[in-house]
Amino acid sequence: MIAASLILIAATWCAPHDRLVSILQEQFHLSLSARGLASSGHVVEVWTGRIEWKMVAVAPSGQACVIVEGEYWILKSHHP
Repeated sequence: MIAASLILIAATWCAPHDRLVSILQEQFHLSLSARGLASSGHVVEVWTGRIEWKMVAVAPSGQACVIVEGEYWILKSHHP
């Protein structure tokens, strides 16, 4: 329940997914780094740049919202 509250509180702005992708790429110079399917049916995306990162929730309708953002994203190697 805490995670759901965080998502609702942290929502900063929303737009149709294709429009939000353009903004993330062109204005913030971010690239899609990861994507996963949440149990709610939303797709959660992680967009990263040299310093900053943003997480985006995409509803089945195509509406996308930045739900949390920050700095200093570190990608760890995945070893099975």
